[in-house]
Amino acid sequence: MGLLDKFWQTNKNEAIISEADDLKLKAFLAGKDELTREDVLSIPQVAADVDLITSTFALIPCKLYKHVINEDDKEGVVEIKDDPRVKLLNVETGDTLNAFQFKKAMCEDYFVGKNGGGYAYIKRTRNNVEGLYYVKSEDVSIQGNLQPIFKDYNVWVNGVEYDKTEFLKLLRNSRDGMVGQNITDEVNNALQSAYQMIKFQLQTLKKGGNKKGFLQSQKNLNKDAIAALKEAWAALYNDNSSESAAVLNDGVTFKESSNNATELQLNQSKVTLNREIDTLFHISDDPEEFVKRAIQPIGAAFENTLNRDFLLEKEKIGGYFWKMDYSELIKASLKERYESYSVAKQAGFITINEIREMENLESIPGMNVLNVGLGAALYNVDDGTYYVPNTDTARNREDGGGEKGENPDENS
Repeated sequence: MGLLDKFWQTNKNEAIISEADDLKLKAFLAGKDELTREDVLSIPQVAADVDLITSTFALIPCKLYKHVINEDDKEGVVEIKDDPRVKLLNVETGDTLNAFQFKKAMCEDYFVGKNGGGYAYIKRTRNNVEGLYYVKSEDVSIQGNLQPIFKDYNVWVNGVEYDKTEFLKLLRNSRDGMVGQNITDEVNNALQSAYQMIKFQLQTLKKGGNKKGFLQSQKNLNKDAIAALKEAWAALYNDNSSESAAVLNDGVTFKESSNNATELQLNQSKVTLNREIDTLFHISDDPEEFVKRAIQPIGAAFENTLNRDFLLEKEKIGGYFWKMDYSELIKASLKERYESYSVAKQAGFITINEIREMENLESIPGMNVLNVGLGAALYNVDDGTYYVPNTDTARNREDGGGEKGENPDENS
């Protein structure tokens, strides 16, 4: 006699069928050995967080700068705007993807790509860069020399070998500079739990929300009756079944059961898991905190790969470097943007024309001046002189006296 048959012949002839939902849940929670990219992005909270971060990252322009020595032998930094690589990173990549799509795709692979990073082929003709071509991470294979100290590797795409310098690589948590660690590998268990919850809810919807419970029989059932009942019950809870009801034999009744502890725990855990996923991606309600913790680390990684593989060796020696311009992120808020301009202008960081340029407005003659304030006492660290705009006087640091205003502290 089978185990199920013994259950049917217990005291009071109660015929009990294990709750189908619980059996499915236990099977689901057993999980898969490895979640795919599609599995991870099917979790709503993960998909929302990844989309927020990648879209925000894609908004940030990449700018090229150079350290220069001016006519007075003073160091400065100038922006290089006419370099064709600036256009490739911010407007047209030369690929079918535009610059926004390119950066978004690279950033998404950074989180869920096969190699834990985004890859892009750099098309060069001699020393001229003509295009940036995003390559799906699943199409990239890395062949390294397995040396713990003097590491080296090549990149393979569709059976073709490329040198590592021919690719931009945006890697997450890399320990060898070849591949990174995607979010799935890092916190597989937490994402497994969230993924199985989604599957469980989907299966519940597919079966029409049938209630859980047990069957009770007032009399013994023969094997044929038991088999027929089991078949009807299985069809009712089958994912692909169109059955919405099961016909019970005479004397067999269905009694609904209350929510079990596992189901109640899942409902409570769903909210907790969503919060944990937000924490994993450093999502914050504070925009400044969000940019600092979620966006800037990715931006720093992208700057490093640009400075390493998107500059010529002579340019590196010559003081060229790439930087992400995070000021673009505040342009969505007019109030925050203007407040930032006001603070920078009052502190003497930027001129009015520089502000107008950032707002895509024409410059105004005579507005390329810095606001230092009349009451300021200015000290020139290069020649050791003081200047007080309020009194229009200047003196050397080592002078014993001077005209009016020789003590800058009293006239500030």
